Amino acid sequence: MLLSIIVPVHNNKNTLSKCINSLVQQKINSHDVEVIMVENGSTDGSYELGKSISDRYDNVFLYKSENVGVSCARNVGLRHAKGDLIGFCDADDYFKDDAFRKVIHIYNKLSADTIVVGIEKENSKNRGNTRRIKIVSGDELIPHVLNDDNVMGSVCNKFYRREVIKDVLFNEGLSHCEDTYFNIQVLSTNKEARCALYLKPLYTYNPNPFSATRCVSGLFDCEDRLKYTVACKHILKDFALDKKEKRELGYAITRLSLECISEVYRSLDNKKWGNLLVDIRMNRSAYLILFMKYVSMHRVKTLVLASVAMIRYGIHSA
Repeated sequence: MLLSIIVPVHNNKNTLSKCINSLVQQKINSHDVEVIMVENGSTDGSYELGKSISDRYDNVFLYKSENVGVSCARNVGLRHAKGDLIGFCDADDYFKDDAFRKVIHIYNKLSADTIVVGIEKENSKNRGNTRRIKIVSGDELIPHVLNDDNVMGSVCNKFYRREVIKDVLFNEGLSHCEDTYFNIQVLSTNKEARCALYLKPLYTYNPNPFSATRCVSGLFDCEDRLKYTVACKHILKDFALDKKEKRELGYAITRLSLECISEVYRSLDNKKWGNLLVDIRMNRSAYLILFMKYVSMHRVKTLVLASVAMIRYGIHSA
């Protein structure tokens, strides 16, 4: 079998070599993996570095995306991928050296359609919640993608059978939550798929303070709406979700709004505040129903913020 790993590249000169080395130095035969780099709009010499790397390896390929954006780059990669199993890696990040061996073993042994592995922050001491493999269906995985910090909405800790992805592409109109949108699109059309959860950390991410998801000024669109919640509303509109899944999405909208308040509340003007609080109010029942399902000690702050937000909304609407 062949495993395809797609790597979008945008101004990653300082981390690209480490990333690609982690993909080509896996404990499997090099003929069993292809690495597809897609450069899109770099100005720091990333393309030249990528070219020199691809020239050294027979199984590493470099393409260019005509449009800037991680979704555009990933779509170029999907169109070129030849693998039976497809995964993704951000150019800031890397996989453990035995990751692909374990993923291929799970794929072959359990006939898994989607495989989810553990993810950890660089230099963290996270050892994962379990080494046990759990099998769930596609529709059972949807709530975890939306709200479970161990599974997350990211595509980088997930591997997809080619037949499951089919012709699904990333939504190039989204700049936030595009991973979650892609996952829900795949899972909502494959609700009976066999999904294997192996949450031992095999993927390590390196937080980039300049990434789109960490730039405060880019969190809101031109109408002062939080881009995360805009993406969630696209998911609600575009896919056939059942009542339980819609409730999970409502919880996600509220959670994301509260997390935004906790991070940037000092810089929010009245319109941004108002839009966030409207989203919280509209989805508060889903939030209250599911809060105990997901709550942990580090989210006590979120509960406090919820109370503050409700009070503030009452003041605004009075």
